[in-house]
Amino acid sequence: PLAGRARNEQADACRAFLTAAHARIKDAHFAGATGDLTAQKWAEAADEVLRALFRAAAAAHPGLEVALVAVGGYGRGELCPYSDLDVWLLVPRGKSADPRAQAIAEAILYPLWDLRIEVGHAVRTVEESIELGREDLTACTALLDARFLDGDRALWDKLTREVPRLFERDVNRFVKKLAQEKAERHARFGDTVYLLEPNVK
Repeated sequence: PLAGRARNEQADACRAFLTAAHARIKDAHFAGATGDLTAQKWAEAADEVLRALFRAAAAAHPGLEVALVAVGGYGRGELCPYSDLDVWLLVPRGKSADPRAQAIAEAILYPLWDLRIEVGHAVRTVEESIELGREDLTACTALLDARFLDGDRALWDKLTREVPRLFERDVNRFVKKLAQEKAERHARFGDTVYLLEPNVK
């Protein structure tokens, strides 16, 4: 019911859906639902909205294979209230700058922005995703938490085949990078939690 509408109508439909879903989740949480279950239900509500927006956008811009993928905490299916949504659009090799891919991304993002939802996003090929994972620790960990949402299953299957190859030669190198990043973070902010001001939303 959320798909196939103009942008303003989509935003209104998404807002109504999320308001109702979040009210149910909040009531369940205060009735005793665990934090883990609450985060899972929050992610499931976001899944419904993103899938509807994606399907409408893909139908309006046909002819391009594209997959919608959740990454980060959202990729793990753990979404806290007011957390941002991290998503990637996977496209075939050489198509990351395709106007249709950009149009699909915009059609998904604009209604979410209208709802003041923060969205981390990228349009990438599988090859670009893997190359970035080799170079960037944040992207690499994001790939470990990636989750298929909708679209072209073949692109997703290709990504899942390629990700383990990031660690084939030396998995310890990845662990050492994580330890180094932690040490650098502690050097910047201090070794005690009392010196760090976390974003507690």
